[in-house]
Amino acid sequence: MQKTLDRPVTRVTANIAATMVILGTLFVGVIIVSLWTATADLKMKRAESERRRAATQAELDARNRNLTAVQRELELLRSKARGVADKSGILTFWPKGVVRSQEGYLVTERQIPIRAIARFPNAPLFTSEDLGFPDGVVAIMRPWLPYYVFEWRGKSILLGERADSPPAERKWARKFDCFCWTTRECLNIEEPLQVYRSLANAESQDNSLQDSYTYSFNQHFMRGKSKEETKSQFRMAALPVLHRHDGAYWCFVRPEGDEGGYGVCWVKWEGDDHRACCRIRSTRRELETYIAGLYQLLRDYESPAMRADATLGLYTQGVGHLTRARVVQDAQQTEVMRQGIPKLVGYLEYPITSPLQYDKVKKRVLALMAWSNRFSEWDVNEVTYMDVAMLP
Repeated sequence: MQKTLDRPVTRVTANIAATMVILGTLFVGVIIVSLWTATADLKMKRAESERRRAATQAELDARNRNLTAVQRELELLRSKARGVADKSGILTFWPKGVVRSQEGYLVTERQIPIRAIARFPNAPLFTSEDLGFPDGVVAIMRPWLPYYVFEWRGKSILLGERADSPPAERKWARKFDCFCWTTRECLNIEEPLQVYRSLANAESQDNSLQDSYTYSFNQHFMRGKSKEETKSQFRMAALPVLHRHDGAYWCFVRPEGDEGGYGVCWVKWEGDDHRACCRIRSTRRELETYIAGLYQLLRDYESPAMRADATLGLYTQGVGHLTRARVVQDAQQTEVMRQGIPKLVGYLEYPITSPLQYDKVKKRVLALMAWSNRFSEWDVNEVTYMDVAMLP
């Protein structure tokens, strides 16, 4: 009887246990499904968030590209308006106004000679201003040699290697095959500086062309070598500065380039940083002519008659500028006013009118003479590079 009663209890207990197992399994299953669902939802949310972030970044990148394109277009339009870029947008910095020097070559209004530097290797030279290609090609421009410009007629310029190049040695070139170098300034970057492709990049300090660019003077100044050994070498010990913007942004040419020619880039340099140095490039003839002119100014001041004429001439000129009137001058005054000599850094050195001026010019003459007499300051091409501080 007892056994008969135990069987239903056992069955009930077994059923309860089975039910508990089933319920436990279902509970675990529900938890697993919930966790899986939550994980899937989290993944979907993360994927959606990543998609939105990518879309936002893509939109920002597109805006930046559009802004950069607008900045480049504006810079190109400004450059074309100033006449410093050609139709392709390559900066060449040809000025709008030029005058002819007494020696015959063209100079800027600041009395700095207009010099042309080939924009790429093997730039052609022609027999006439018609620039007939290829029949009219007679030679190629020497790389990195600053040519004097004797004529400028539309797209054609007449070049000579020296300031006194005779007409028979002058040849024609296409204007936009050349950079126009009207600063006499050269830049050496002795310690790494960032360089940029455009002025806009330099001003915003982004999208650098190269993060650590250098061009050391001592590595490129050619001492003690023959001209035969230096034919294939870079002819300038410092990089020619084509333009300066707001005093701190320098545009210069570097030997590294692409299929379009030598590279034009920008660097931000305040001028009081030892990482770079600005130098004035001068041939021996140019420096000696300048020194001779300074000597003449000293001799004129030492003569009482010349001193009085110089003072009167400058006074008359000053009155003319202030009143914007045409002042009648005699031949002697006119000759005195034409005695101003071009500085190597631009404008004219006018006759000395005070003892203080006399002392300053005399000290400068002595310093320049000492520099000129040092053989180590001249390269194999009779070119020197003076610190800009030497020439006020």
